[in-house]
Amino acid sequence: TPKGTFVSMGVYSDGSYDVPPGIIFSYPVTCENGSWSIVPGLPINEFS
Repeated sequence: TPKGTFVSMGVYSDGSYDVPPGIIFSYPVTCENGSWSIVPGLPINEFS
């Protein structure tokens, strides 16, 4: 993904955003060199 942007992808949870670890969940992620990383610390509201 371009610097400063992210996409939503269904990936295995690592416990981020209070989602139980090990389930597949749609997270905001960045992709670089064939690897993805969950974007930490985004604000969560009722719409999200």
